[in-house]
Amino acid sequence: EDYAKNMEAEHDKTRVHPVDIPEGAETVTVDGEVYQVIRTINEFEEKIYRTYLGNTENYILGCDLDIADFNVEDYKSNVFSGKFNGNNYKIYSTEKDGGLRSSLFYKVENAFIENIIFSASDGAFAADANGIPEFNYLLIYYCIDSIVRNCISYWQPAFIARFNDKNFSVGGLIHYTNNSEIQN
Repeated sequence: EDYAKNMEAEHDKTRVHPVDIPEGAETVTVDGEVYQVIRTINEFEEKIYRTYLGNTENYILGCDLDIADFNVEDYKSNVFSGKFNGNNYKIYSTEKDGGLRSSLFYKVENAFIENIIFSASDGAFAADANGIPEFNYLLIYYCIDSIVRNCISYWQPAFIARFNDKNFSVGGLIHYTNNSEIQN
């Protein structure tokens, strides 16, 4: 864990945000396409998951994003098929016992996701009432016919345990992928 935090600190020294987003802007144009700006986990939920099934819009982060209390399990039926640009902002959790359960995106299909940094914060490890870790697959649970580019995870699968003859761990970018491409 210290190694991951040290690597993240080194990366922070050279981190740049590829897209300059004016303060208060609700949209920004990138390479001729309009992206909706997301600045809070509530906006993320509203725009990515609560809009409609098969979301094909474009979104970009406008700041670091605290995912405490976010649970993608509420949105398993939704499929994201748009573009999501993390703009080299961090996704982290201030919640000690896990802010992220399962993944940030449950299912993406024909999507393009790029420039996301998962911070090595002290939170992000979810456990059930008995202290048994839940599976946390940070970025995407199901990734189908999609491209994931320039995504970094400093969250380490440091909590590895064995319960009832099963191995549990936390960390990673994608749980399941089919005909998708991971770049850089």
